[in-house]
Amino acid sequence: MTKSGRAITITALSLLVGCVSLFPAQAAPGMDYFANVTPGMKKKPALSAAAQKVAAMTPETNAALGAGSMAMMSTSSPALTWFENFDTTVFSLLPSDEAKIILKRPFNQEAERVVKWTEVATKVAHNYRLLAKTLKSGSVPAQLPAIKEYQELTADWYNDKASVYEDLIRPRTPAKTMEDLDAQLKEINDRSESIAQSGKELHAMDMHLRDTYHVHQARETDKLWGYVSGHNLGNNLAKNK
Repeated sequence: MTKSGRAITITALSLLVGCVSLFPAQAAPGMDYFANVTPGMKKKPALSAAAQKVAAMTPETNAALGAGSMAMMSTSSPALTWFENFDTTVFSLLPSDEAKIILKRPFNQEAERVVKWTEVATKVAHNYRLLAKTLKSGSVPAQLPAIKEYQELTADWYNDKASVYEDLIRPRTPAKTMEDLDAQLKEINDRSESIAQSGKELHAMDMHLRDTYHVHQARETDKLWGYVSGHNLGNNLAKNK
């Protein structure tokens, strides 16, 4: 395979993996984080098959109670405590804005960019593995089986995301023909699309659970909470550099 062909492969794989969402809710259009929409203020998305399974494990939502986007509008409960700890853990290990840019930009046959991409991808994969392990070991109140299910599925999702980066970093035999190259790209693309679809399922589950248990959206990305509290949301999302 020619040097140019190898460069095309790396660039294509970089763009493909850059399309893999960084957080379950990012699977929703234009989102890198939990939705900033207050439940009840926007039509809820149709529940996926996985979300329907969780719905069967949770009580009916009482819309009169209303879950707000800010913490002071949520109902104090074990579910609220779990989600707040969950949000803090997840956002502490997500890629920074700088890292996301590096992972998505093309290499343009520049060795420095390849080296930088590899460094960032290695750290991202490590953090996803750590996040998955942390979620797996996290405790969930016995009376919240639906949240336990969500926690385990989310941990598996981050493990799957880590494996994509690890496979891209791992040395592999260069493709000898365009057919081999196409097969490699298709394999990565199929896995990326599968992970993105799983992210949509997890997003639906997340929204349903928060709505059901009257839990606010993640404060790390809630613009209203950031404005009222005076917190700089950008700084909260840029810790992991």
